[in-house]
Amino acid sequence: MSPGPNEPNGDNVPSYEDVMSFTVVNDQGFLQTKHSLYTSSKPFEDPRILPGGPGIPYTLEDGTVQTVEPSAPGWAWGMVYMTKLGLSHSTSQFKTNWQDLPDHLPEVKNYQGWDHMRCDMDAGKVAKKL
Repeated sequence: MSPGPNEPNGDNVPSYEDVMSFTVVNDQGFLQTKHSLYTSSKPFEDPRILPGGPGIPYTLEDGTVQTVEPSAPGWAWGMVYMTKLGLSHSTSQFKTNWQDLPDHLPEVKNYQGWDHMRCDMDAGKVAKKL
């Protein structure tokens, strides 16, 4: 779920018992646990890492300059959920779709049902034989 430890026990994923809610606002997912808020990136890719883009340069603590290359951009949006702590240890922090994430679960206004993301509650269940 996340590239580094986020939970009090040192895991990078929350335990099932600690999950409080999953909310989608504007095609961005938010998983609230007892300890942390996990978020997906904003629902777009940083244009700098799309094919033909210049990449994203960043500097390591030792002064070495690295680049997130379009040929190896990392996870696509919506595929990974991270806490701010996990993000601080990932090159995803340099992508525009991972910046300015909220510290708290966003308020859901005028909810009128699912629009783009769909939830199939029966996915993965084994059908009962009669």
